[in-house]
Amino acid sequence: LFSTPELAAGVLVALGSIIAVQLLTPADPIGSSARLLKQFRNQEKSLTSAQNVSKSIDEYNRLHSSDKPAERNLEYKSLVNSYYDLATLFYEWGWGKSFHFANRYPDESFDESIRRHEYYLASKLGLCM
Repeated sequence: LFSTPELAAGVLVALGSIIAVQLLTPADPIGSSARLLKQFRNQEKSLTSAQNVSKSIDEYNRLHSSDKPAERNLEYKSLVNSYYDLATLFYEWGWGKSFHFANRYPDESFDESIRRHEYYLASKLGLCM
């Protein structure tokens, strides 16, 4: 499974550290990771372009690897749309409908931090009354 003894030893140390933190402190790295993965799964179900993933990947790869510049130029719109469909899907998977980050304060949920940051951005743009 592991190519070198050093790598195997590093993995064992990392696992041991996670287990020690899990058992000996109030931190919950395993639970936090499980909640994060659950959030990703829930976000993935509501993605706007999820139904076209395979089609977009195949079309992008086909056009991008084409040896015929004329074909790429002729299908430029399809190439660009495939790329941005995939990029949008990636962003939606990682950040939901928000295309920006927000720092989080203690005891603040992800949604609350995004909402607070969006209000901040709106105020900087003069969109708030």
